[in-house]
Amino acid sequence: MVQLTVRLTAKSERAHEVVDALHLIMRHARRQGGCSDAHIAADAETAHTFWYVEDWRDVAALERELRTDRLSQLL
Repeated sequence: MVQLTVRLTAKSERAHEVVDALHLIMRHARRQGGCSDAHIAADAETAHTFWYVEDWRDVAALERELRTDRLSQLL
């Protein structure tokens, strides 16, 4: 298994938008053949900070997904 982990800190007024975007990205990832899990977590110590995690079957599956436009929404 290979894991993609992203930590995002949003401005307080945009935190809801960030969570909505992460949910869209997560739903898409879960439909991909090589993705075994995807989830979002709020950081317990830092306000408006979120962790986004995807678990992939192998490096090749993750690399194929990284070449798509889906993750550009996070950047």
